[in-house]
Parts: sequence; structure tokens; C-alpha cells
Amino acid sequence: MGSSVERGLVSRRVLCTHHQFRPGPIVRRLDPRAEYSAFWKCVQAGGAYLFTQLCKMLLLATFFPTTEAAAGSLDITGEFLKSTVDIIDLIGLHIVMSKFAGKGQLKFMIAGMGWATAELVVTR
Repeated sequence: MGSSVERGLVSRRVLCTHHQFRPGPIVRRLDPRAEYSAFWKCVQAGGAYLFTQLCKMLLLATFFPTTEAAAGSLDITGEFLKSTVDIIDLIGLHIVMSKFAGKGQLKFMIAGMGWATAELVVTR
């Protein structure tokens, strides 16, 4: 009976040591059950940000020409129309939240991290 108890203790120590010293990030990355593959979804959200910015630039450059207003005047109609192009950001975030992101609260984290990281990389 002493040998089976010793084998149980040894196998338990080996198992605990394995769990303590295994390369956790590598195992989690290769694990197909990783938590919604959040990194890739953040990259997708960043790509959606880049695509929406491209659409905004093309729309502004194509349909909203610069106005030749006098030095002290303000073209209210032109500025209002230019500001409505920011709705494309809302549409892009809606698509990220509904199509790309994970479940529950993780959805907001993924969309926010991907969108903000892409904006930081592009603007800095």
C-alpha cells in the first residue's frame, strides 16, 4: 500500500509542477478554446477603423470641395455637411460591435481596444 501512495504523491507533484512551470501564454495561444481569440478580433477592429477612415477621406475629397470664403466669414452649410461625415465612424463601430467582436462585456473591450489602438498608430 505504501507504493501506491508514493506513486500518487509523485504523480501529483509532477502534475502540479507541470501546471506551474509550463509556458502559459504559448499554451493559451495554441489552445483552440482561447477566450474568443480576442487578439485577432482587436486586429479586425483596427482594420475596420482604417477602412472607415479611408471611406471618410474619399467622401470628403470627392463630394465636399473646399470653399473660397472670405477671411472672416464662416460657411455654415459646408461645415455642417463635413461634420455629418463623422457618422461613418458610428456605422463602422456598429459593424465592429455586431460582426467582429466577442460576447458580453468582452465585445466592448475588443472594439474599444482595436479601434483606439488603430487610431493611436495612425495619428501618432
